[in-house]
Amino acid sequence: MLAADLGITRQGVRAWLKRHGYPKDPDGRYRIDAPTEAQLRAYFAARKTPPPPGPCSVDGCDRPRMSRRAELCALHHQRMHRHGTLELPRPGENNRSKTHCPKGHPYTPENTYKYDDGRRRCRRCRLDQVAAARRARRPARD
Repeated sequence: MLAADLGITRQGVRAWLKRHGYPKDPDGRYRIDAPTEAQLRAYFAARKTPPPPGPCSVDGCDRPRMSRRAELCALHHQRMHRHGTLELPRPGENNRSKTHCPKGHPYTPENTYKYDDGRRRCRRCRLDQVAAARRARRPARD
């Protein structure tokens, strides 16, 4: 309960007690008396920091910064971490960078069907698919 009141973890309280030389009981637990609790409350109250000042450093973003040291809000921090840029990637950008189809054939101009909407398809895989469909439709010979 004390850790929750202070807004920290139990491990934080235990670390403070260990660092300041408080002994454990024979069962391995810390017993906190009233003076020790007052010291803990004073120590952690003095260390609490106000919420980070100011908005995100990206133009037009009014979200609060993640921390005092960070310049970005959580949304822009995640975008930078995932994409390496603050700009949103274009739709399909992850597929444009692929050089081979899932079966390992290269996406060369000779081996690629391109559609008007920007999609592409491996020619070799499509021909294999058509041949397999024809074989499946053919009646079995006895």
